[in-house]
Amino acid sequence: MYTLRTTTLKLFTVGALVGVTAVFFSWQGHILRRLPIAQL
Repeated sequence: MYTLRTTTLKLFTVGALVGVTAVFFSWQGHILRRLPIAQL
């Protein structure tokens, strides 16, 4: 039971990190497209 709960918590944390990273990169790409100053 504890192992299942830990695995679920890990999966949830990884999913949240992936979602936040995807949103951040899409927002950053939008900003970079608007301000073509530092296109890496």
